[in-house]
Amino acid sequence: MPDIGTPTARVDATAGRAGEALTHDDRPRRTRRNPILIATALLCFLALVLYPIMPFANRYYEASLGKAMLWAILAVSLGFLIGQSGLVSFGHAAWYGFGAYLGGLINIHVSSDVLVSLVSVSILAAVVATGFGVVLTRLSGISFAILTLAFGQVVYSAVFVFSDVTGGEDGLNGVPLPTLLGFDLGVGYGFYLLILSVVSLALLALYWLASTPMGGTWAAIRENEPRARFIGIGVHIEKLVLYVLTSVLAAMAGALYVAYNGAVAPDLLHWQQSGEILMAAILGGTSTVFGPAVGGVAVYLMHQIISTSFDQWLIVLGVAFVVVIILMPQGIGGLLKRKGRS
Repeated sequence: MPDIGTPTARVDATAGRAGEALTHDDRPRRTRRNPILIATALLCFLALVLYPIMPFANRYYEASLGKAMLWAILAVSLGFLIGQSGLVSFGHAAWYGFGAYLGGLINIHVSSDVLVSLVSVSILAAVVATGFGVVLTRLSGISFAILTLAFGQVVYSAVFVFSDVTGGEDGLNGVPLPTLLGFDLGVGYGFYLLILSVVSLALLALYWLASTPMGGTWAAIRENEPRARFIGIGVHIEKLVLYVLTSVLAAMAGALYVAYNGAVAPDLLHWQQSGEILMAAILGGTSTVFGPAVGGVAVYLMHQIISTSFDQWLIVLGVAFVVVIILMPQGIGGLLKRKGRS
């Protein structure tokens, strides 16, 4: 055994203390499940399932809720990236648009089956996100944010460069009505339930991931990346896995959007869209998994309601954003989380 005074022993002792500190102080603690919040989530899910078949239901409101749930997926995917790793993306809409265009092309030229579209888009988005993520996730902070913004604008410009395929300024039109396992699904109640199912499964999967050792690893990287690297965590690969996962979720939302909407325009990839997604995630609160879903639904519904009578609806959204940040720094989800603990 080397003496503690030797350089080797001092390094070993330091590493041992760091590992012990991580084991006892920084490991993720199991949070107590609040029955009131669980019951509220179940009631909200039940209300969303039953609303379209109620006598007072409105077809327009059903369609708006369906698209609002797609925004919930978008906000949750970005919120999970921010909340778990601290990486802020300014180009998240690129994956939304990527999934929409790719899903539309698959529906037109390959199959109108929504499962074929979702699986194909997920696989291809994972491959492309891995390629870009290898470079992007080597950075952090403002460098990562600016590079994702540049990446988003490259994808946005590609729509016009390959206009023969994407339709250019006119967008991609003529997407057939979706089917499911050979049955006509349409864009009615069946497709609405499909979107709700995808949202619910995504939220449950991310909630579970956040409580696993991998989630604890992401938290360690977020809190202190140099220390995480020092104790042997593969920081780059862990950040890459998280980036790919959240990019695939955003692409899946895009594939569902184009099947639901029947067309997609280049604006879906614009940096302004990325800004709105980021605002939705922050409004909902990135400290929780479910909070950004509330923010995504709120932002989309605000857009639909306010823009009918006021063209500059982003002014209202900006004011709401400032108020929420001042009064609830951790967003809506953070407020509900504190209430649940009290």
